[in-house]
Amino acid sequence: MTFAIKAYVGHTNQLLVADGGNMMFAIKSYVGHTNQLLVTDGGNMTFAIKAYVGHTNQLLVTDGGNMTFAIKAYVGHTNQLLVTDGET
Repeated sequence: MTFAIKAYVGHTNQLLVADGGNMMFAIKSYVGHTNQLLVTDGGNMTFAIKAYVGHTNQLLVTDGGNMTFAIKAYVGHTNQLLVTDGET
């Protein structure tokens, strides 16, 4: 799958990400010592995503600061995203 970055919202550090225009995700940057992101699918679900780096289908996503994320899309029936902060 390929994800396109649709929009960026500044004050809340949110990115709107769509997998080809059908499924829409609001990604709120919450990067602490555990390097996790809080991800919602636009509904009630919130995901705490741990680090995973693949070799394909990655995006470089920034929260407007000096944090850069490589996001590998794995959106299946469980609506999961695999996210890393690009460090480990």
